[in-house]
Amino acid sequence: MVSKKEYDRVPLVSGSVSDSDEDSGPVYNISLRQRRHNRPYHRPFLVAGALVIIVLLAVIAAMCYVIVNRPDPSRTTLPPSVTENIKITQGSTEDVTPPIGTIAPDNRRRTTPDWNVTFDALGTECVIRLIDIDGDGLQDIVFGAAATADLANIESLDMNADLRKFCKASGRTYPCIGTFIGMRGYDGKVLWKIPTRAGALLTNCEDFNINLDGNTDCVIGGRSATMEAIDVRNGKRLWEARSAFFSNTWNFYHPMALPDFNGDGVKEIAVMHGGNPTKDSNDHDRESGRLIMLDGRTGEGMGVRSLDMPNSKESYQSPVMYTYSDGSQYILLGSGGETIPGDFMMISLPDFYRYVMGISKDAKVPNTRGSYDQWSHLHRHPDTGIIVLFTGVTKGVMVPPLMTDINRDGVDDIVMSAYDGIVMLLDGKTMKSKWKAEFPGMESYSTPAPGYFDEDDVLDFMVHWSTGAWPMYNASQKVILSGKDGSVIWRAGLRNFEMSSDLTIQTTEPHRDIYLYKMKGRGAHVYQDVTGEIHGVGVQRNISILPNNDDSMEYKDFMKYHFRCNAGVDIKSEIFMMDRSTADTPIKIMETPPIEYEYHPRINWKAGVRNESVNYCAVLIPEDRTTSAIGDVDGDGNLDLVTLIGHTGQMVDEHYSYDRMIYKTTLYKINLSPVLQNGEFRTPIKMQTTLPLDRYHQQKDVSFLHPLPLKQQQWLSYFGTKQNGHFKNKR
Repeated sequence: MVSKKEYDRVPLVSGSVSDSDEDSGPVYNISLRQRRHNRPYHRPFLVAGALVIIVLLAVIAAMCYVIVNRPDPSRTTLPPSVTENIKITQGSTEDVTPPIGTIAPDNRRRTTPDWNVTFDALGTECVIRLIDIDGDGLQDIVFGAAATADLANIESLDMNADLRKFCKASGRTYPCIGTFIGMRGYDGKVLWKIPTRAGALLTNCEDFNINLDGNTDCVIGGRSATMEAIDVRNGKRLWEARSAFFSNTWNFYHPMALPDFNGDGVKEIAVMHGGNPTKDSNDHDRESGRLIMLDGRTGEGMGVRSLDMPNSKESYQSPVMYTYSDGSQYILLGSGGETIPGDFMMISLPDFYRYVMGISKDAKVPNTRGSYDQWSHLHRHPDTGIIVLFTGVTKGVMVPPLMTDINRDGVDDIVMSAYDGIVMLLDGKTMKSKWKAEFPGMESYSTPAPGYFDEDDVLDFMVHWSTGAWPMYNASQKVILSGKDGSVIWRAGLRNFEMSSDLTIQTTEPHRDIYLYKMKGRGAHVYQDVTGEIHGVGVQRNISILPNNDDSMEYKDFMKYHFRCNAGVDIKSEIFMMDRSTADTPIKIMETPPIEYEYHPRINWKAGVRNESVNYCAVLIPEDRTTSAIGDVDGDGNLDLVTLIGHTGQMVDEHYSYDRMIYKTTLYKINLSPVLQNGEFRTPIKMQTTLPLDRYHQQKDVSFLHPLPLKQQQWLSYFGTKQNGHFKNKR
């Protein structure tokens, strides 16, 4: 029997995902209309010659096929349990796929049906990025995932030596645990998959042209020291990063672009490396997080050392580049974690370069500009040059900040979120706090989303906070803070926590934007408290109870800490759009309910033999751990939402001991225009606000608002459309 702790703390990316080990390889189920062709008429005296020509052509074609389709080690061979199912939800289209690299015809730029793709046996925590990967001028989709069955098996491995052996033993070449997936935007067709060391978390698909071919590449950071560059045009890996400062079990976060220091034409990379997954939450003896510099062209480490976080503090925050009005650049850093206090800091770009390279403090740094004489009143560490801007009391700074010139004085200000329930606005000229919003007893993994919500000309911010303490939460609040003073001007409460960050659509209407956000568990009659106990479950159950008194304790624990099928579990995930006129009736884009998953339990968690005479049922709860993206994937001029929704649940053996996890991940493409126009999608919600909603209801209806052109939108994906945390406050 596993302990209650093991029930409560099942990681997102662990466990198996399929009750059947006989699933086939990747499966694509697409309903397509077949083309009709007129059968040509062949004259009798040409038949013999035609047959000879056909045979010769067949031989040549076979030879070409063998040459072209030789195994490519850079392509993914997924575990047999991984399948894909593509569903076009508004009809079907002919398969007129152009070759990768060709330009799509003009008639391709039309509204295409909504679609969704379900990946069985894959789990993901990765952000979605939209980038043209097939050369047709339209946005496509990339994201990272991991084969959860593999992750369950490698948890106990020594990552320094055994991961390659694990891949070999399973009949695959290293790397084999993670997968980076490229999908065509307008119909969801998978164009390629690339194996990665482990699951990706954050990707930069904006700043790098690694191979100097004129096309933007993606650099990904993830779990278990996953740090790789991907050529998205052909679905191949350009490099896997290497450095003496890597720890093979730690995470990498968002790769930040640096100037081209070595003159090879490619920007260098700074990436935070930290987070030891083997540490228990109560173990406060942590290793320092490391800010590492990499050669952008090769992925090789640069310099003689990394910049270690002060006071032996771990780090989970992606570095962010802050640029002062004169061009001086500073890297914003965070340290500490869920249970470890830490700091919000900055270091000048020249100081970082000199420290890592081990050169004198007055040495000239290539491709930098600015005076670097700002904030003389702030203390700089004599060795590193680090400036501490904020210190947490009990927890760290884990969420990357956003930068915007909120008061329009020509200098960017900083909105910083600390894990112990604080959102703070720092004035860019002084680096002093202009206001601070506090949420005692709450924690957040989400970056604030900028947008104009009330009627004033000051940018506001949507954030959400979870009640409880990592790793257990039992409620959350989604709030909008006034940019003027940090006060809460809108609030909605839920019984389930959120991890994804929110997005903003800018409109042509002055100071009136649309927020896009997720809510989980709204109106649910079933929930878990901070101890993991289930509340509100009905009395009906369909779990088969074996006549064995020795199972009584396991059964009681199962009923106490597990959702049950046919028991009224109604925890759903919803996605809404909302401007100030719909603050009490936001527009529901989609709703995802739980899934009931029936299976035959294994005799015990160590054995692979199933008891075919017993049927168990697991409830798969929708999980919102990734941030969506908004774009125009079919080129019709309308905004599309691309979002990932996962379903997770626990399987037990026939004695109710934890066996493994079940995962299903579904990617959706939804045209937002008809949703915005349809008044039936407006949904009354419970919320509190200080705003004059009666007057807002009389303003121009949200259905008549026009989004700014796509190139002018600034917060359509995680960390902003430009993926750098910067919001240009022009209005």
